[in-house]
Amino acid sequence: KAFRRPLDEAVATGFAAIWFSLSSYGVAGLARALVAATLLLGGLALARRRVPFALRACAYLSTLYAACAFSMLSVGLTPNGMVGLSAVAVAAALLFGRRAALGAVGAGCLAIFGVSFAHSTGLLPQASNWAEALDSTRLPNGLRAMGLFGLLTTSSVVGVSYLLERTEHVLMKQTDGLRALRQEQLEMERLRAD
Repeated sequence: KAFRRPLDEAVATGFAAIWFSLSSYGVAGLARALVAATLLLGGLALARRRVPFALRACAYLSTLYAACAFSMLSVGLTPNGMVGLSAVAVAAALLFGRRAALGAVGAGCLAIFGVSFAHSTGLLPQASNWAEALDSTRLPNGLRAMGLFGLLTTSSVVGVSYLLERTEHVLMKQTDGLRALRQEQLEMERLRAD
């Protein structure tokens, strides 16, 4: 439960950053959808006591997945989208476990294949400014990529670190309990010997 609280508090800020980062692609429909998703997630975060955790977590994962998939549909298979899909899988593992994480990996693979298929067959065209959106000589692109990488990687690091700390804490408690039990056994053996 302690991990759930930071998630709720970070959701609105994180998606505002994602929306800001993707808005520079110049895709008006995507920008509007991300604004709506950001407002929805912000509302869910504010109403966290009235909305079940599973619904809030699913909204978080779904919105991040959709943002990554739609941005890749617009500009192609970008590193930002790939890092975002990775963050969805890691967050799914932290929030729901291994099965959900493997499902997120599968959904990410489908998104990547779907983008490639849609663009290669001409089913959906890439945005005309896709090369500009990925041009590393343009400082705003570098700042966007850096911001997304930092945000999504930090969320993964924080989640994994939290789990490691909790695991270490549980192991220390068990070790202390085993030491105390061993001490009691030795004391009982000493008393029997007397």
